[in-house]
Amino acid sequence: MGRGKVVLQRIENKISRQVTFAKRRNGLLKKAYELSILCDAERERERKGRLKRDLEREIEMGRGKVVLQRIENKISRQVTFAKRRNGLLKKAYELSILCDAEVALVLFSHAGRLYQFSSSSNMLKTLERYQRYIYASQDAAAPTSDEMQNNYQEYVNLKAHVEILQQSQRNLLGEDLAPLATNELEQLESQVVRTLKQIRSRKTQVLLDELCDLKRKEQMLQDANRVLKRKLDEIDVEAAPPQPPWNGNCSNGQGGSGVFSSEPPQPEHFFQALGLHAVDVNQPPAPPPGGYPPEWMA
Repeated sequence: MGRGKVVLQRIENKISRQVTFAKRRNGLLKKAYELSILCDAERERERKGRLKRDLEREIEMGRGKVVLQRIENKISRQVTFAKRRNGLLKKAYELSILCDAEVALVLFSHAGRLYQFSSSSNMLKTLERYQRYIYASQDAAAPTSDEMQNNYQEYVNLKAHVEILQQSQRNLLGEDLAPLATNELEQLESQVVRTLKQIRSRKTQVLLDELCDLKRKEQMLQDANRVLKRKLDEIDVEAAPPQPPWNGNCSNGQGGSGVFSSEPPQPEHFFQALGLHAVDVNQPPAPPPGGYPPEWMA
């Protein structure tokens, strides 16, 4: 790649090591699959006279979807096998170093030649471990006859229970009542009555809760309304115009107690003196114009 020599060593970070293992494992499996297909099957574009390097270039550069098939040309197939074999072995080696994984790779060419790679010192130990894992998985996956019988019995019981529940639901909805006897109908009726009581009780409780919430909201709105009224009164008092000064004079003319009047003072000629005639108390009063009544004269 022209980027200098890269020293492969184990990745210390656990999460990075797991991510790298997943990516390189998938790449290794993909390389093995492509190698098995290309070097032992026919390829459609080879029939049209295209060279094998065109296919490799398209696969590496990702130009569209390529259908993997056997390379018909023998020389191209051998060249492709040699290149991809080396790449596959390199991928397996890098995976074992970077991710601290135990990798064993066995490869047979079309001519029957063996190529292998093992990250451990002994390939047989890795193969034995593989066999133990495969056999243990098969034993765990295959249930015994007793387990199958128990599972079937449990399935039958659950199925019968589901059918009983479905029948009970239909009866509660008023369906399929003909097969029921009198006592069964009475039990169904009492169950429906109990259910209605519970529903009504729950409905009443919900309504009471909603009523309490509405009362609480009403109280909050009333408090807010009183606060707003108080603020409005304070604003009106502050915005009221000032009162005019008091006008008037004291009755004694020296600032004593007197009556203040807001009306302007009247001129002196407004008040007229009343003319009084002298009256003689010894002279009897004059009779009225019509004279005294007869009873008065007696």
